[in-house]
Amino acid sequence: MSEAKKMNTYLKYGLILGGCVILGGTIGFWAAGAREGLFSLSQIAAALLHLIRTYLLPEFLLLLVLDILIGELTLKKLSQLAKASEKAEEEESDRLDNEAEKISAWGSSMIAVIDFFSIVILSTAYSMEYIESVVRYSGGIILLVSFFLFILLHGYQGYWGVRLVKLEQKYNPDRKGDPASRKFTEQWVESCDEAEKELIYQSAYASYLLLSKTAPIISMIALFAHLIWNTGILAVILTSLIYLLMTMTYTKNCLQKRRKKGIR
Repeated sequence: MSEAKKMNTYLKYGLILGGCVILGGTIGFWAAGAREGLFSLSQIAAALLHLIRTYLLPEFLLLLVLDILIGELTLKKLSQLAKASEKAEEEESDRLDNEAEKISAWGSSMIAVIDFFSIVILSTAYSMEYIESVVRYSGGIILLVSFFLFILLHGYQGYWGVRLVKLEQKYNPDRKGDPASRKFTEQWVESCDEAEKELIYQSAYASYLLLSKTAPIISMIALFAHLIWNTGILAVILTSLIYLLMTMTYTKNCLQKRRKKGIR
């Protein structure tokens, strides 16, 4: 029975591998035979690139305003909930703490989304060839101001992160850690109780599982993009490097933990 199950596993893996090979070959043949359609997509991408570059300044200004609004509203709401939680009964205090966790998670997620879009927008103009062409024809003042807004946006995000930590430490003195320290994460986790540590570890493992599944897929997408549009191999190398570092870090830490616990 176990031998049959093993064979079924090998067969299933072989079918998945064969399906991936067929899919890759199909995309390759399709790319070779549909060049006109792909060139149309390239033209659409070029038009989108031009549009983003044209409105670079208002785009960064909008992201900065959204960043500050979301950040300040999140901190204000968290401060109100923390003050209310101090005066509330135990059951109500737990409810308010859960509400604060949701708001903190929402604010951090929105800040991360803004961060993502700011980097994508910056990447459209962050090349020496484009910068030199802009400076040559228009002086580059608007581009310079746009870059300054990008720096200001990320400066605010760092400042917001420090304030978020300090707010938590103000109402929970047991929380330790200096946000400016490289060992902040270790210090913060060490000051948490066992239940909170377990929650952090489970969330970190869920992130690892997600990345272990998506990193290879993203690498393949970057590889096919290079095949079709000649986008370059750097994206393929970097995404593959992320997967490599993630896997090696995970296995290294597993071995270290086993040695500390005396597991052989």
